[in-house]
Amino acid sequence: MIKDLNSVQQRFYDFLPDKPRWGFEKQARYKSKKEEIISKANYIQLPTQKKKYITLDLDYELAGAAWMNDIIPEPTITIINTENSHAHYLYEIDNPVMLPLRNSTIKISWKAINYYKAVQYGFQTKLNADRGFVGYLIKNPFSSKWRTWWSDRIYNLDYLAEFVELPNIYNVIEEDNSIEGRHMRMFHACRKISYKLANDYDNYKEYFDVVKTCCLNYYKEKIIQTNNFVDFPKSEAISIAQSIAQWIWKRKGNKNFKNFCRNKGVMHFSKLKHDKNGKSSPEEVINRKSSGAFYTHSIRKSSTINKIVEAKNRLIISGEEITVKRLIEESGMSKSTIYRYKNSI
Repeated sequence: MIKDLNSVQQRFYDFLPDKPRWGFEKQARYKSKKEEIISKANYIQLPTQKKKYITLDLDYELAGAAWMNDIIPEPTITIINTENSHAHYLYEIDNPVMLPLRNSTIKISWKAINYYKAVQYGFQTKLNADRGFVGYLIKNPFSSKWRTWWSDRIYNLDYLAEFVELPNIYNVIEEDNSIEGRHMRMFHACRKISYKLANDYDNYKEYFDVVKTCCLNYYKEKIIQTNNFVDFPKSEAISIAQSIAQWIWKRKGNKNFKNFCRNKGVMHFSKLKHDKNGKSSPEEVINRKSSGAFYTHSIRKSSTINKIVEAKNRLIISGEEITVKRLIEESGMSKSTIYRYKNSI
């Protein structure tokens, strides 16, 4: 245990898991009490469910001073490799973002998650940081192997966003390789399967075993076989299984539970009727196709308008002049689309 920590050091130390994974190299091979390894670990694990820092990996020379060159806020923690002058930046944020990976009782905000990712993406672009850096295993700022600068600063995401160009928040990158991306893909894939299995079991332990098998199969096929498991231990897959099983089991007796697991269309049509030859009424089929097309068009139109309005609002907040060119850049929409919906925005 390190004594006489200043306030920023204490906040970082308190944020670490009680038993983090750690290593002397870039693999988290060990797991120990943090007070026992905080001085000797060169790399250390940050929590996977809570995002309290925007973490960046600057893999180039003189990276420690990059924030000054780009005139952006000073990182809360700057960790410099003295051998090549590469660096890790950690920006501490005042309102940590929670991910739905373990405790399903924690309130989750997808808007906050997307906004956090957008700001992180903006800083990665501004500083030419490694987009593949997951922020799960970082250089331990307490290790004597690195040179660390501590700045007692806590930032608001809105403030940080003023210094970078944000990507379209409603076009969040789903195919990223971040730790939360892989966790969330497993969470949603196995959750959908687990809904359908719940009513087949009267014993929670048996049901949990089935959900755990589902998650471990996913882990084997999607994580292990793609060599994507260095920062994704098997225990994390079991934690996700527990979160899924507990959440579903608590709602198993709900009268509306069938709505969770039924694979029905958004139009809520009743089952098509067939004549004695097994054919459906042509008029009914045409009617359903027409209704479905109208519904799809309405959804697409609403989504498009929302994207343009959000782009407009971001320009207003930043104090920029609202022009067609800037709306195209911010929303990702074409010029013709902007003009088509100009009366709606």
